[in-house]
Amino acid sequence: MIYLLPLLSAMLLTLVLIKLSSIFKKKTAFFSLGKDYGFTFTEMVTLWKLAERCAHTAPEILFDSLPELDRCIKLYIDTAKKDGRYESFTTQKFLEKLYSFRSKVSVEYDRKQGIRSSRQISRGQKLRILVPGSGIFSSRVVDVSRELVVSLPIQAGTSVKMTSSMKRAWWEGKKIAVYFWRKNDAAYVFDSTVFGSSSKNGDSCLFLKHSDSLERTQKRQAIRSSCELPASMYFTGPSAPYEPASDGEEGYRCLIEDISEKGAMIRVGGKCRSNSFLKIQFDMDGNFILMQGSVKSVEYNKYMNQSRIHFECSRISSDMKKMILAYVYRLDVMNEEQKEIMTFINEDEKEEEKKASDT
Repeated sequence: MIYLLPLLSAMLLTLVLIKLSSIFKKKTAFFSLGKDYGFTFTEMVTLWKLAERCAHTAPEILFDSLPELDRCIKLYIDTAKKDGRYESFTTQKFLEKLYSFRSKVSVEYDRKQGIRSSRQISRGQKLRILVPGSGIFSSRVVDVSRELVVSLPIQAGTSVKMTSSMKRAWWEGKKIAVYFWRKNDAAYVFDSTVFGSSSKNGDSCLFLKHSDSLERTQKRQAIRSSCELPASMYFTGPSAPYEPASDGEEGYRCLIEDISEKGAMIRVGGKCRSNSFLKIQFDMDGNFILMQGSVKSVEYNKYMNQSRIHFECSRISSDMKKMILAYVYRLDVMNEEQKEIMTFINEDEKEEEKKASDT
């Protein structure tokens, strides 16, 4: 037994050295990756500690996993606020780097998760169909075979089926644009043609030509969060100064439905034109926010006389940008499902709920 003690000690020491060597290699690789992404040594020490707490089995996953990276960012924000360091220059500078890095990881994630053909669309996928000159319609994928079979579209904003003048035959030969949001991925658009119609399980359907040229219309370069923020909207010119509205300046009351530091989805009464320039100002957690930019696209609902504006922000102060990022992380990181919701996909559901509550 006495002779075995040195052997056991040697074996234990060997195991410890192997373990330390493994940790050292992981840490070296982790710091090397961080340096490539522009983080300083001090920032990497902080990241390593965060990664150990959030993804302790494999800290290096932080550079590839959006959920793990989001957990680390939230943990850092919560810890900094608790310690009273959140408003410091060092903390805010580090957060800016984290936000920027998060956008790069998100874009790469989107690239890997993307699809290229309409043959890869899942059954039940919600669709928005744009008919030039006739408006936007809602539909759903019924089957994916030699053709894309979709339910007979209905006009956005109403649950009533097509009128007699717009039966299945009306659709045949129509050239359309199809939009959809793919869960855990991005938004897509493709052009197609309706080449036939039929009835499936008692429901009217359309047959669409497949497309192998899907275009991703939104790559998540900014973190978005669903919200309901009352705001004031003001139309401006392209060279308008970046400043709050004056007391005598009349604006339009609107509602921000989702927001990021790069833009927002805005609902407002009346009809709005694309390529307009505007500014919006609103209160966010007691802080005044001013964003200035342009209208990239508009979805107009003639039944409700409302426009849903896709607003792209081109001017915002650094401090206000940080406030929005903090707001988005506070709401969005804690609820991953909100990231997968685009308001143009569930608009029909919201309208149905509104109708149900009104009755």
